Amino acid sequence: MAGSNSSFENIDIAVQSSTHARIVYVAPALPSYKLWLATIDSGVVTKSEIGLQTGLEWKYIAPAISNNGKIPGSVVIVFSAMNNTLDYSQIFYKTIPGGGYPTQLTNTNHLLRNNKNASVVTFDIGYLAGWRTYSSCPQNVFYSFTGDTPVTAFNTTGGCTSYGQTMQTGLSANGKWVAGAWIDRITSSPSARLVPWISFNTNKTLLPLVLR
Repeated sequence: MAGSNSSFENIDIAVQSSTHARIVYVAPALPSYKLWLATIDSGVVTKSEIGLQTGLEWKYIAPAISNNGKIPGSVVIVFSAMNNTLDYSQIFYKTIPGGGYPTQLTNTNHLLRNNKNASVVTFDIGYLAGWRTYSSCPQNVFYSFTGDTPVTAFNTTGGCTSYGQTMQTGLSANGKWVAGAWIDRITSSPSARLVPWISFNTNKTLLPLVLR
C-alpha cells in the first residue's frame, strides 16, 4: 500500500504459506468506508476492494481475517460495521473466493446493542467467529461456526469500568480445539474484581483465570 495518498486503518493478516498471505484493511473514506483485501504472492502485491451493498453509507468497519478450513486456499473476513439502514453495529462475514456481498450475521437493533470486537480463527473443517455485544457496558460473548446461527458463549456478570478493560477479548484454535477469553467481573457484585475468563470449545464451562 506504499505510495498511496489515502489513510488506512484496522489491519489484519492471514498467512497461507511461506510465499502467500492476505491482508484485510479499511479506508475510512466519507461518506462510506471502504473494505480492501491485499494478496501477497512471492512478494507481489495485488489489491481489490471487497464490495459492500451499494446505495448504503458504510461506517466504523473493523475487520478480522482467517484461513477457512472448509475450503483449501480460501479465507473468511468477519467484521463489525454500521450503515444507514442499521442503528447499531452488526457482524458480517465474507468468504474469499466467492461472489456476492458480505452476509449479515447479527441483527440486534431491537436490543439497543452494538456488536464489536470481531475475531475469527480457522477451526476444524471451517472457521469460528467471535464477538461481544456492547451497550453502555460490554455485555455477552457470542460465537458462530462457519456462519451458523450465533450461540451465547458467556453471559456478562455486569463488569464495567470507565477505562474499557472489559472490551478486551481473545480467540484461538488448534484443529478441533478452540478457546475464547475476555474480561468481566468475577461475580455480579458491584465491588467484585475484573478478571480474565476462558471458555473451551464454546461450551458453558466458564473458568475464571484469577481465583484470589
